[in-house]
Amino acid sequence: MREKIIEAYKTICNKGLVIFSWGNISVKQENNILITPSGISVDLLSPNKIVEVNYNKEYKGDFKPSVDTGIHLELYKSFDNINSIIHTHSPYVTSFAQARKSIPCLGTTHADYFYQDIPIARDLNKDEIFRDFEKYTGKSVVDTFKNLNINSNNMKACLLPNHGSLVWGESLEKCLENALVLEEIAKLAYRTLTLISPNTKPFMDINIINKHFNRKNGKNKYYGQ
Repeated sequence: MREKIIEAYKTICNKGLVIFSWGNISVKQENNILITPSGISVDLLSPNKIVEVNYNKEYKGDFKPSVDTGIHLELYKSFDNINSIIHTHSPYVTSFAQARKSIPCLGTTHADYFYQDIPIARDLNKDEIFRDFEKYTGKSVVDTFKNLNINSNNMKACLLPNHGSLVWGESLEKCLENALVLEEIAKLAYRTLTLISPNTKPFMDINIINKHFNRKNGKNKYYGQ
């Protein structure tokens, strides 16, 4: 699994989602997680540098876990359907996050993977920022999904205001796919929004959204093999 994490990290770097060490990947394993180390670039990663961390943030080995470990742990504690998380500052997704705008569901590719708009998490207050920034960043995502009644099985991504994005999945492979797709749909949404009048609010028929999402993800799904 440590080698798979490294390969996934190489992929998000090669695809332009991450430069330097501006991202992290984790995988849940029973009562612990494996997560990429803090401040180590992709060319220096090796299996012994992937850090094992428990839910009390205690870790083994000579390398510190990602500075964002607290974010990952809060999601694992609250969303029991996920087994892997990826955090990036990929360009198009982060542009929406910095604009503090959700990514609107404007096309069928978006609807295949994410049900309706990609939400943006609530802001942290001053106390949360200085008490435990990473922990409360994770909690802000959980709170947002709860307050907006969003199912984390249907929406496997969230934007962090002025920051970047989190995606998750039932496996590392699915999580990686979701991260790559998220950046692509953000690019498409950004380009679409530049083509329409500023006074026009783009939309997609909810029936088409439901059809595309459910044929790929629903109980009676029939998309793919």
